[in-house]
Amino acid sequence: MKRLYPPRVRMRFLWIVLALIGAGLLLASVSSVRQTIDRFFSADLATRDQLSSTYSLAVGLVSLLLSVTGFVLQSRTRTATSNKEPLDTTGVPVAGMGSLAVPTLDSAERVRGRNELVEDLLSLYGRRSRHPSRIQVLHGTAGGGKTTVAHQVALQAQRLDVEVWWVSAAAFTDLQTGMRLLARTLGATTQELDHEWADHAPDVVWRRLMAYPKRWLLVIDNADDTRLLAPPGEPVAHQRGWLRPLAGKQGAVMLTTRDSTTTTWGAWCQLREIPLLSSTDGAQVLCDQIQHDAGTIADAEDLSVRLGGLPLALTLAGRYLADANQLRLLGSFTTFTDYKNALDTSGLTAVFPDETDRLSVNEARQVIARTWELSLSLLADRGLPLTRTMLRLLAAFADAPIPCQQILDPKLLGESAQFGGSDAAQIRGLLHGLTSLGLIDLAVDTNAAQSGEGSASMVIRLHPLIRDASLHHLAVTQQFQVTTSLAARLLVHACSELDPENPVNWPDWQLLVPHGVHLLTAEARTSTPSPQTVVDATEAAARACQFLRHTGQFPAAQAQGTLIYNTAAPVLGPENPAVLTVRAELALLAGEGGLREHARDQLTELVSIYERVLGSEHPQTLYVRADAAAWTGRARGHRSARDQFADLLPVCQRVLGDEHPHTLTVRLHLAAWTGEAGAPEAARDQLAALLPVRQRILGAEHPDTLHTRHNLAKWTGIAGDPVGARDQFLALLHLRERVLGLEHPHTLANRARLAAWTGNAGDPWSARDQFIDLLPVRRRVLGPDHPHTLSTEAAVTEWSARCSQS
Repeated sequence: MKRLYPPRVRMRFLWIVLALIGAGLLLASVSSVRQTIDRFFSADLATRDQLSSTYSLAVGLVSLLLSVTGFVLQSRTRTATSNKEPLDTTGVPVAGMGSLAVPTLDSAERVRGRNELVEDLLSLYGRRSRHPSRIQVLHGTAGGGKTTVAHQVALQAQRLDVEVWWVSAAAFTDLQTGMRLLARTLGATTQELDHEWADHAPDVVWRRLMAYPKRWLLVIDNADDTRLLAPPGEPVAHQRGWLRPLAGKQGAVMLTTRDSTTTTWGAWCQLREIPLLSSTDGAQVLCDQIQHDAGTIADAEDLSVRLGGLPLALTLAGRYLADANQLRLLGSFTTFTDYKNALDTSGLTAVFPDETDRLSVNEARQVIARTWELSLSLLADRGLPLTRTMLRLLAAFADAPIPCQQILDPKLLGESAQFGGSDAAQIRGLLHGLTSLGLIDLAVDTNAAQSGEGSASMVIRLHPLIRDASLHHLAVTQQFQVTTSLAARLLVHACSELDPENPVNWPDWQLLVPHGVHLLTAEARTSTPSPQTVVDATEAAARACQFLRHTGQFPAAQAQGTLIYNTAAPVLGPENPAVLTVRAELALLAGEGGLREHARDQLTELVSIYERVLGSEHPQTLYVRADAAAWTGRARGHRSARDQFADLLPVCQRVLGDEHPHTLTVRLHLAAWTGEAGAPEAARDQLAALLPVRQRILGAEHPDTLHTRHNLAKWTGIAGDPVGARDQFLALLHLRERVLGLEHPHTLANRARLAAWTGNAGDPWSARDQFIDLLPVRRRVLGPDHPHTLSTEAAVTEWSARCSQS
């Protein structure tokens, strides 16, 4: 009987046979090909022309054969790939991008001048360790290599089987997120994370650290603002914050900071100054980056002395020389001596102290300025003359990641006086040029949570010294206000393009939040603030406030809104439309904080001002009228709210259109307050008619659509169908948890409604338990005195009593 092989095996045999045949033909044709080549090159020109057609045909046939073979192989690969099961992402929650892993740094492979310090820090884990403290504070000037030392210690500690966790303290949110993730990694319970964290978070972390069975190292990087490490008003030395004394030899904490004040840290911390590099080590840093001959070691040492041994300055100089030697242009500096002479010509000798002295921040700033000016000159010589202007524009923004895809609009830049005529390709070239010489860091933002839809944001980061030096130059050249004006114009345009209420835009908004307030306060501090710049910055900052409110970050929104108003109002006046927008936002935040009557009164007062300043049918006036009516209803004026919305709806339909999002919002409120005024069936029917319109216009997961579903479920229950209300709230809860987050105020409101209608549907025990679970969350998120928290406490009492009676 003939033996049958599986198709895959037969295909393998076929490919082997074809490969052998091809190899045989190739060997057989070697001598023939050689003779043919000799004949071609020994022939005259006319004969070559005749032969070339034949040879071209042969080459073409071979190329065709190779292409067909490649296509077959590619098709088989594609087929194999297509047979895999598709990835099901339905219901996957939004992913947080926090990590405790040691980051990857470019300088990880070669670290100069730090070996002795690294070895001493690693001896913390030696059997005979005699360190006075397990808390090591690495301090030094900006750009001095503190993070590099900590990074090197962390990598080598991992090789010693030490568990290493890396937490950034550059910002409040970074530190809080990192420590919460650390607590979870150490095995913190739900009780600790949900109930103890709000009041005793450091206790939770340290309790778990002290119980950790293995050797460990916690690195806290960039802790320049030491206020983030301790309770408000207390120094770190009081031992009640994230940093505490540590006994034994099991674990250690290593922290990097610019703050070397001994009273800040306390006697139980060992302070380690990270010195500037010696001339020898600095020369090695320069030589490590340069593949070409840029001079002798002695020349490199001279340049290192002139740069003060500042690692950041040495890195920038090395990158410049490496780049200049790869593409030599007339006028560029390609040797250590040329570079040093250029710095001396710029006046560096006058500002630079003796090499044995420690650089002050101001001196370091001047060193960096001279250093990167040479890099900018190189980029200008390569056809990028606007890199200086771009770097100084970026420095005008806050000391935070800059979402370049949102802010750096090529059209607006091209229309500006500074970048006149530039297009997207040229703007991209400027950013790549600055990145190539280490003047900016252009990378994907890995800290913002991504929704899984679309690409991650590209962000730009500037070293603080480069930013400070750029701002100093703007001030000296009297270009500060012109640059700030362009920055504010770019920012307000970016903010106007993003809906702060739509969760799809929230990762972008998180990046935009710091910049509006920064630009506003920076412009307001000048001797003659530009009203237009203040307006642009105020409008952008106010939109950021709306994002904070829509995401439930009420205290942050309140603080930012108050700062915006106090800064903008003296410049623009209390009735400027931009200032009125901020006043309206503060009134809404007061209402969200429980001051319903105050919100009603403030918004009612604003309506008359808007009508006088902008006109009775201006869209902004209509928006404020709707807000005033809504808070009238929330302040127990149900019938008045209903009547106000009934009067407002036809005006919105005429001015904005029947399906404008705000017109639909007015319809929602009219239905809701109709129900509150005593007509639940009418409210239910109006909302049932509105829902499909909102789904079509806004989308099924837009917060306004979810709010419509919330109201429809509520009035379905009140109209006599508690089971239907319960089921609708249950379905809506899963959607809100995924779209808005587990602790968004709207999600918590949904949980409260679900609990109530579960009880009304006949299960008081489940209702009681749901309210009991909800209460500590509302206390933590909203505060113990918020009306929603108090109503939850009352619901626990009510449903507990009902359970006792059943």
